[in-house]
Amino acid sequence: MQNEKQSLLSRLEGWQKLLVVVVAILGSAWSALMYFNPIGKVDLTVRIEREIPISLPTNVGSLPLRLMYEGTDVKRASTVEVEVLNSGSTIIGGETQKWRLDLKSTDGSTVVPLGPLRPSPPNVEVTILKSSPKIVTLEIGLFNPKDSIRLGLMLVNPVNTVGLPVVGETRIPGLSQPVTTRQNIRERLRDRFIPPIAVVVFVIFLGGILFEERERWEEHSACQTVKSVAGMIWVSLFVALLSGSAISWVIAWFAADVLSK
Repeated sequence: MQNEKQSLLSRLEGWQKLLVVVVAILGSAWSALMYFNPIGKVDLTVRIEREIPISLPTNVGSLPLRLMYEGTDVKRASTVEVEVLNSGSTIIGGETQKWRLDLKSTDGSTVVPLGPLRPSPPNVEVTILKSSPKIVTLEIGLFNPKDSIRLGLMLVNPVNTVGLPVVGETRIPGLSQPVTTRQNIRERLRDRFIPPIAVVVFVIFLGGILFEERERWEEHSACQTVKSVAGMIWVSLFVALLSGSAISWVIAWFAADVLSK
């Protein structure tokens, strides 16, 4: 039986062997996608799309300009563009079941809503409830998968200039907390899939090389064999990182639409 398998493999052409490897990689990648998928059925993403710092120069004596908010001098501020997205496959809320999302500053600075809300589709029911100086609360009705809400915020005299300016908090059955990030859905999927896919590619690629070179090792000394295997490992790591990243991008591109249905 083993001889029959070996004869079958030996009769495969080069492109056929490559096809078998590609199919094995894609199959393993899809399995990894389903296992490592970071997008749950109930999933809410608060994405920081853009953040623009604003500050007055401090190296001049006096300026004919003064920024104030409710009687307090504003020495620096940040305008933040936020997208709230139902990134899961489950409907959140309903026409008679409104829910709330708190957008709060991470450093305790004052948060002020800027401009009108921009829901997509436009018939998403959403209003702003200013619950406290540090929190902007959105009251949202029916929120279908892929529905989104964009809004602008201003942080007055922020202290934290490195991490996320705001985070989202809510209480939704089946969801611990929203994911606050600067990444879109495809980037979230890509970063989660790269490690497992790279490992799969590394194992398959290294195994293929070792299988092809097994007969030549009998002609080499132990030192040459060790050097040869070390070189194969480095090459396999390089290929795994490149192809793992590329495969993850491709899978994430299509999976972003499939997983939210």
